[in-house]
Amino acid sequence: WSSSSSLAQGTNDKITVASIGIGGSRGRYNRGRDIARQARNLGRIIAVCDVDSLHNDEFATECKEQSGYDINKYTDYREMLEKEAGKIDAVMVATPDHHHAPATIRAIRAGLHVYCEKMMSHTIDGARQMVRAMERNGKLCQIGHQRRSNPRYRFTLKYLVNGERLCGRIVNASAQWNRSVAASEVSRLDSKVAV
Repeated sequence: WSSSSSLAQGTNDKITVASIGIGGSRGRYNRGRDIARQARNLGRIIAVCDVDSLHNDEFATECKEQSGYDINKYTDYREMLEKEAGKIDAVMVATPDHHHAPATIRAIRAGLHVYCEKMMSHTIDGARQMVRAMERNGKLCQIGHQRRSNPRYRFTLKYLVNGERLCGRIVNASAQWNRSVAASEVSRLDSKVAV
């Protein structure tokens, strides 16, 4: 994404990024907000879009306090893509799953590279349309499977599993990940759980 020929005009060779679907600060699990924060590390985030303007305001305030500049805020990503045309190089998509494909396809057609949070699409047809949009427009789209690229997991595979062979020959693996549950959900579930 960093080749100067593909950078938006007037960006001083820094990637300019927009984020679609940033979510709020009060959620139990807020991947959209995390992705928007990571966008700041790629270059310069210049616009955010969330259907809830409060989420946009919260992130814009955070961005101003931590990065020292203002960002544009939108509640409709179509408007954002139109108004920010020529100013952004890439878009981060972290909307609810059913809207990954429509937002990604529109961004690619607008000439932008896209990072889209998993899952790619909730339909096979949506995923195929995303691939066709990439092929037709010559843009990149990465689907975020962070468990595959997280340095902890890559280290474990490279050095502990393959290098030191601490696990021996692996023929089967089973795993489970339990996220913490909010107290209100626990009390609601307590009466239904048999011990």
